[in-house]
Amino acid sequence: MLRECMENNLFFYGMIAAGLLGIWSLFWANRFYERAIKELRHLPQAKDKWAQGIMDDYNQRTARGQAVVNTEAFLRAKLPEGRTAGVALHRMKRASGYMAYLCVLLIGASAYAGYTLSYPLERVYAHIFLGAGIIAALLLLKQSLGFGNKEDMVLDGWIDYLENRAAPPAAETAAAPGKEAAAPKIAASNSEQEKKQEELISQVEAGIRQTAAADSRFSRLLSPEEENIMREVIREYMTSPGVS
Repeated sequence: MLRECMENNLFFYGMIAAGLLGIWSLFWANRFYERAIKELRHLPQAKDKWAQGIMDDYNQRTARGQAVVNTEAFLRAKLPEGRTAGVALHRMKRASGYMAYLCVLLIGASAYAGYTLSYPLERVYAHIFLGAGIIAALLLLKQSLGFGNKEDMVLDGWIDYLENRAAPPAAETAAAPGKEAAAPKIAASNSEQEKKQEELISQVEAGIRQTAAADSRFSRLLSPEEENIMREVIREYMTSPGVS
């Protein structure tokens, strides 16, 4: 089996195929981030399915009254839902690492086959150098594409939109509950003041009636019309700014 693989250069071709597949996965992962960054300029009319999914979920939560407290956590939870070339983003990013590990296994298998089957060292070294070059190329390419920086750009753009542009003004959200809570208190306070004033007016009126009943000189002054006038005079006096 090992001899057939060495004679047919299967280890050699396998490492080349692994390298091409790793580059292909990096290309599609990078394409997802480039598209996501581009969609930030078209919010909220995003055309990408991943961006539309974020907008739909955010709008549904807002409609239900569920505020998104931690926007970054909300967006990071949405990252695994991203897909490129029909494959989940996190799997596509890991594919290049899997291909690098595959190259390591093929290097080890070719070296073992060359040693046990007594192949020339030049042929064994060719497999080792090819595998090492493919691994280095995949690692350098992944580093140069800067997936970490692009992911931060996507998250920062979405956080800025959801917290600063899509969210309602802080003054409105803070003032509305305050007004609603203050209205019952103001109404209750006014009703209590009116009750106190009516009680004071009734007490003063009762005192005047007692005086009129005790003194015959004032008994004829308390006709119904004059009682109403007296009550209004007392009310005017009690509500004047100088009286506390």
